[in-house]
Amino acid sequence: MTSPVFTPTTPPRIKNTKGLHLLTTSTPNGKKVQILLEELSAKYGLQWTITLIDLETDEQKQPWFLALNPNGKIPLLIDTNNNNNNNNNSSTPITVMESSAILIYLVETYDPDYHFHFHFSSPVHKSQLIQWLFFWSASGQPQQAGLNHFKRFAGVVDSCKYTNTNPSAVSLLL
Repeated sequence: MTSPVFTPTTPPRIKNTKGLHLLTTSTPNGKKVQILLEELSAKYGLQWTITLIDLETDEQKQPWFLALNPNGKIPLLIDTNNNNNNNNNSSTPITVMESSAILIYLVETYDPDYHFHFHFSSPVHKSQLIQWLFFWSASGQPQQAGLNHFKRFAGVVDSCKYTNTNPSAVSLLL
């Protein structure tokens, strides 16, 4: 997804950052992108910055954030390295939302030696990998998040629907 412009209310710490910029917080989805960025940095010297978004104040629901990601969720990646994407000939930053989409974007754009992803010999193999990535994002991870919430914060486990459904998602991966 390409954001047309930053809004007038976009904070300078966001709109003045060059290169790869991760807007996130300390959640599993935010951390997985951060881990890949750290790995790409160690392997290739990739430069990137991070801004922690304050979810408690709904910073991700502010108009400036919604202009970058209409879904109003983290993580969000902003890439101003337009020379790395042959399809983007403008100076408009590239914005990528959703952790799985960000992971795919990063490895396809910044991992030319395939250290963190596979060089697929066929579209079928690539499709299979994407299916499992999306399965975990849509089924396994939300179930795990629900279980974690009720177990850690709500103190309700026995009557929790996530207690019984989570093992089914995990068992498919084993």
